[in-house]
Amino acid sequence: MDAYIRLILRFRWPVVLGIVAVTLASSWMMSQGVVASSLGRMFLGEHPAYARYLERVKDFGSDEIVIIGYETRDPLLPAEQERLRPVLRAIERLPLVADTRSVLDAQWVDGDAEALRVHSYGRSARREGAETAALTARMGADPFAGGLLVSTDGRAAAVVIELAAGSDRPVERLPEMIEGFVAAFEAGGFEREALHVVGLPATVGAVIETTYWNFKTLFPIVCLVLLLAVWVMFRRLWPVFIAFTVAGVAVVWTMGFAVLLDRHVSVLVSTVPAVILVISFSDVIHLVSAYLLELRAGRPKDEAVLVAGTDVGVACLWTSATTFVGFVALALVPTPIFRQLGLVLGVGVGGSLLIAVTLVPILFSLLPAPALKAKGASHREAMPDLLGRVLAWAAGLSRRRPRQVVIFFGLMTVAACAAAARVHVETDFARRLDGDHRVRRDMAWFAERFAGASTLDLYVSAETAEGLLRPEVMERLDLLQRRILALP
Repeated sequence: MDAYIRLILRFRWPVVLGIVAVTLASSWMMSQGVVASSLGRMFLGEHPAYARYLERVKDFGSDEIVIIGYETRDPLLPAEQERLRPVLRAIERLPLVADTRSVLDAQWVDGDAEALRVHSYGRSARREGAETAALTARMGADPFAGGLLVSTDGRAAAVVIELAAGSDRPVERLPEMIEGFVAAFEAGGFEREALHVVGLPATVGAVIETTYWNFKTLFPIVCLVLLLAVWVMFRRLWPVFIAFTVAGVAVVWTMGFAVLLDRHVSVLVSTVPAVILVISFSDVIHLVSAYLLELRAGRPKDEAVLVAGTDVGVACLWTSATTFVGFVALALVPTPIFRQLGLVLGVGVGGSLLIAVTLVPILFSLLPAPALKAKGASHREAMPDLLGRVLAWAAGLSRRRPRQVVIFFGLMTVAACAAAARVHVETDFARRLDGDHRVRRDMAWFAERFAGASTLDLYVSAETAEGLLRPEVMERLDLLQRRILALP
């Protein structure tokens, strides 16, 4: 490390130009990235079962649906049907929409020994003198429509929107897509407050929207807190400047690599800048602290830069190496997003250390040596002195009462393990939203009036087409369906 520090200080201007060049290239690479998270690509990727699933949705249609419910006096009234028809046409013209289903598509079948007859609820209600209330009641009792397209009391109806099949749809587009559906209803004369949107795409879209709001709020707060922490620790502007510069370069390099790896930046990878910012700041704080200690010990500026960079650089190298291994170990997780996240974070940690031990000594050498007073004579040294006293007290306590300290930490560990045993991994996206979130309220509205808002497609296959038509297979399918209906 000593030879490395001497080398970069000797050729500091070419090194600075090289860092600037790589930073500009990384910035350009970042500009080529797009925020696009495909749930299939992130979590399932190349899994064989996922490939089979994609084949099934090509044959049967997508299992991704958005359901929009609306309150109505009677969904089969001719005026209500005419109001709904242009809304459906507008939605079907939107991109990534495969099909729609509504009360206009509901049918029932009757007949006799000679023929079967298919009737449309909508067309029957539009006949002159038709009694729509009786038809609506019949539709509510129909197992193929009641609780699905119309509520059992006939006071609410639903439009089922099937999205186009495909694994590469970015979840970041879901909020915009949902708003497009709602806008089509509003253009048709439906009030926004009377509309209720459910379905996995609607829930995931709300989660993504909330997540990005948190990111946009959290990242500036993290930056501000870190900058204030550096200021409080050193009470000088130049450490703040160095920390911000080095951390900014580290973030740009890391995200440039992330986009080079995959230009589709997922919602998880977008959390990387905050992590790299914290790691980079810690490296800079170590170097600045060591530099000030060497200056206070009476070393000349050039020697203090060299000693601080060498000693702290070696220490940071080992800590960064263990952090690097920990992050890269995520690549062993058989999930594409975690492999990518682990690799990006690992490279980011290594890059942060390289930038810190390279750029910080150069900045030390370019900036004038800070003026130092006797120990404790300046408020600028108050925080390091206080920290030193706290650490000395802790070390003394451990030496004086080692048994009690070990017992205390043992009890804390037992308590922590007991708390960790109660952890519940919540896989319901909706439960990650606030209780008064619109999606949660819409789901409650649907639960009161319809069969439910979640769907699960179950595919049953046979070696030949005729195999599914055998009576014993049909009997087993009927038994399966009845058992599924009996589940809570």
